[in-house]
Amino acid sequence: MATRRETSAVREHRPIEERRTQLLTAASEVMREQGVAAATTRAIAERAGLPHGSVHYCFGGKTALLRAVVRSEVDRSVERAWRRAAGSTDLEGLLRNVLEAQLGGVRDDPGHHAMLAELMALARRDPELADLPGWEHERYVSAATDLISELPATSDFTLARPAREIATMIMVLAAGLSDLWTATGNRAELDRALDDCVRGLAARLSRPA
Repeated sequence: MATRRETSAVREHRPIEERRTQLLTAASEVMREQGVAAATTRAIAERAGLPHGSVHYCFGGKTALLRAVVRSEVDRSVERAWRRAAGSTDLEGLLRNVLEAQLGGVRDDPGHHAMLAELMALARRDPELADLPGWEHERYVSAATDLISELPATSDFTLARPAREIATMIMVLAAGLSDLWTATGNRAELDRALDDCVRGLAARLSRPA
């Protein structure tokens, strides 16, 4: 059986990218379960099974770690929406797929949604993280813009507004529908609102080619 010193040595010599991944996962778990305030460097390192100094060694400090968590989680959310919307042949289908992917994350993993909301609230108060809300918005809008821009080449309709404007509307709808679900937890009401928004917006923003 390995001694504590031998085990510690093995941990210390793990590749830095492996330790970064462990710390990101641990930070997300702690924040989902206990909130952002509970995510001290000690709590995160302990959850990851790494020495306390690993957070500073791998990220330079807690602020950089929180920034990395936000970027990782948002990228994952965007990729989920992209996969679901890929192959859409009309604007209504794309709108529905993107919004359902976003809402699916809120419904199926409320802890993740609450964690990101808390992190964004913190970012708005912390000058070192103040750029993150704008980055998150741009990440979603840019991805949606790319998806929308690909539609006219393979469809029998044209867009009535620029793709980026439509993408921005999608993000506004996603935020509103997410708030509706968080406040009520009423799936039937959410589905009705989603249907109305998708059909209305698609009819307004596309026209026959």
